[in-house]
Amino acid sequence: MRCMSNLSPRTKRWLLRAALFVLYFAIACLITWPLIPQLGGMLVGRTSDAMVHYWNGWWFQQALQSGQSPFQTGLLNYPEGVSLVTHNFALLNIMPWLLLEPILGGITAYNLIILLYLALCGWAMFLLAGELLDHPQAAFIAGLIYMAWPFRLSQLDHPNLIATFWIPIFLLFLIRTLRGSRWLDALWAGLALAMVGYTRWQLLVPLSFMTLIYLLGSVKTWLPHWRETLPRLGLTALVAIVALLPPAVILLREQMASDLSADVIYKQDEQSMSTDLLAYVTPSKRHFALKEMTKPLIDNYYPDRTPGRRYPTYIGITVLILAAIGLIKRWRDTWVWLFMALVLIALAAGMAWRVNGQLVAVVPTLYKLLAPLQVARLMRIPERYALFLALPASLLAAYGWLSVIQSKRLSRWSPILTLLLSVIILFEYQSTPLQSQYTDYNKDVFEQLAQEPGDFAILNLPLRYRFSKEYLYEQTIHHRSILQGHVSREPDNLYRFIEQKEWLYTLPELAADPGYVMAQLREANVAYVVLSKYLLEDSVWRLWKRHMPYAPYYSDDRYLVYATTPEFGRDLEPPLEALPGLGSVASSLTTFCSTEQVVAVAAMTWATTAPLSNDYAVQLSVAADETGEEVPTSMAPLIDAWPTSQWPAGTVVRQAYTLNLPPETGPYTVALRLFDQQNGTPLGEPLFEEQVDSASCTIDAGAAAEANILFGDSLRLLAYNIGLEEDILAITLYWLGQERPPDAYKFFIHLYDPRTKEIVAQIDTMPLNYQLPTSDWQSGELVADEINLVLAGIAPGEYELGIGVYDAETGERLPLSTMTKPLQISEDGRLLLPDVIRIPQE
Repeated sequence: MRCMSNLSPRTKRWLLRAALFVLYFAIACLITWPLIPQLGGMLVGRTSDAMVHYWNGWWFQQALQSGQSPFQTGLLNYPEGVSLVTHNFALLNIMPWLLLEPILGGITAYNLIILLYLALCGWAMFLLAGELLDHPQAAFIAGLIYMAWPFRLSQLDHPNLIATFWIPIFLLFLIRTLRGSRWLDALWAGLALAMVGYTRWQLLVPLSFMTLIYLLGSVKTWLPHWRETLPRLGLTALVAIVALLPPAVILLREQMASDLSADVIYKQDEQSMSTDLLAYVTPSKRHFALKEMTKPLIDNYYPDRTPGRRYPTYIGITVLILAAIGLIKRWRDTWVWLFMALVLIALAAGMAWRVNGQLVAVVPTLYKLLAPLQVARLMRIPERYALFLALPASLLAAYGWLSVIQSKRLSRWSPILTLLLSVIILFEYQSTPLQSQYTDYNKDVFEQLAQEPGDFAILNLPLRYRFSKEYLYEQTIHHRSILQGHVSREPDNLYRFIEQKEWLYTLPELAADPGYVMAQLREANVAYVVLSKYLLEDSVWRLWKRHMPYAPYYSDDRYLVYATTPEFGRDLEPPLEALPGLGSVASSLTTFCSTEQVVAVAAMTWATTAPLSNDYAVQLSVAADETGEEVPTSMAPLIDAWPTSQWPAGTVVRQAYTLNLPPETGPYTVALRLFDQQNGTPLGEPLFEEQVDSASCTIDAGAAAEANILFGDSLRLLAYNIGLEEDILAITLYWLGQERPPDAYKFFIHLYDPRTKEIVAQIDTMPLNYQLPTSDWQSGELVADEINLVLAGIAPGEYELGIGVYDAETGERLPLSTMTKPLQISEDGRLLLPDVIRIPQE
């Protein structure tokens, strides 16, 4: 205590301010819980925008180290690259991150800066309120409200909306400039104004409105001394302009050097992202005690938004009561802040007032009136003006609290009452636990890709465009170019490469042959395809696992990675060379056998070790072992739509070739040969010769009735069996995938009365009771699918069956065509089986 008494008043004042900063930091840790115990394992913020801002710091670091402009990068939108002139760089978040990252690590440094900026918001507001009110407890309440403002805490993934502490600092020195005669205050005001611009240039828009309102509202204070005041204000403006000139010149130069434009104003956001007036008195939908009541209310306010964009704009009942007290008791000091608050509310209303989810266009909003000037629209999202409402609201509440604690009965209890008020405000503003982006997962695959030799790009799937923000975070680990990438305001060329390539645009569904897709990516110097399990449906995941003709480079519970140039010995077996540069890495023969037909399917996985210059074909032949007489089929290209003369080195493709065998018992020998497609010359010995007999059939259908009906272009119904047991009709359908089916089709079976055509029972299903969707079928897949139709409750009599296949999404039935044996087809696209189903009397 003696040491404190020896300190000067100025030193004591700054020690108090330092202690208050520590207190605000502790409160920041509390309201962002559980960030502190997970400081290095997650990125603070409710959306993946946090990953973009983390990437921003990393990219600046890379650009500075390589001596290039940070406003142009080839790491995104490969192969064209993209301009970052209109990208959202929070420079005041980036600069300290560059200093702290080598010491603390990237994630910890990023999160710590957010906490520091929250504390600085409270501290800066305390300084401004202290200047105006000259009472530390009232000023502390102003700082607490400003820091814990609900809309601010909903934007922790946007550092530029967190670091608004320069605004109260600017207003502090502006007020001193208007009230005093120190040129130094004008200089500091100019520097603070420049720092607002460095935080994010759009922040200058609301600050301009706030500054103009304050200048007009305090005109009686400074107008009598305008000869002294205006030059100092001129100095403030000059300092800000000079300080902001370097980045402005850089951005302008980059913009002029590019012939690509970007949309600065998003009309769709203007319409939906406006603030409902009732939201100002509705607590957060994530409030631990009130969310059951507030969530449906807020959802009702914003039916035209996705749930993740329904932000809280709650002012607080306590804050409103204190503001009302301040306005009544100290009208002369507070009216300008009330006017400022009303202007900000009018701007946050967007193009039309919104009340309880309904748009009211009768009375125009200030935002709409100013729309022709474009300035107010530069914020892009009108609701963001509600963030800046925190400043006048906190000052109004502080004036109200000052009036309360200065009363004779309460003044001696003011410290305890201020503490109690702080708890009440934090309770009202509560919205924990904090939402964040989990980053503490296995990143081995990206560290491996970072170590791979050569300069190459990576394709991330799914093909997310504006929302490919996770891919940016992953890029900070693997350091490779990617085909997507998020830019805040998108230049015209963004995603152009993807959209111009049909085979790429349809990914990840693999509409084109996987080997063809990989070859095209390899040609574009894309070396790896990374599928993110957490962003993909299970059906897509199975699709790649079944249809890729070689093993993945890497697989875990989060990622599946394929090399576009598979490595022999790692991703697949070395090929058995049939010709120079062409060989097979796998082959198989599957057969379907019934008393009426035998179908053999030879599946080959081809691989090239060098580019091919000729077009090759294959031919299957069958010879009865007893006679040795060989019956060949016609030649077919290895792949119909992709001649082998276009196959580059490293191509791996799988194809199946079908052969109908005589229905005798055999045995037969099936052989496959390569031919020169141009002159029909056989090339070398058969690639394989395998024996087929009744004992080795993959699917033995016995006396199944022959069908040979083609559904669409890919599904061939070979045969069927029907059995009746009690009230269950068991239908077994024997299918051949002529080609790889493009979609997951549904099958239906109708039991109908042949006289009335009325359907009396039906079932809609997918193969093997949904376990093997047709989208998973490979070319040449043989499937025996047993379907049980329940007959309980059906009147005795004679009935018939209809079978069909349809698109599960559109309901459109696949057309039918007969292959060999004519069967009846209904007008509505059903295969009508000739069998009569008799349901006997019980």
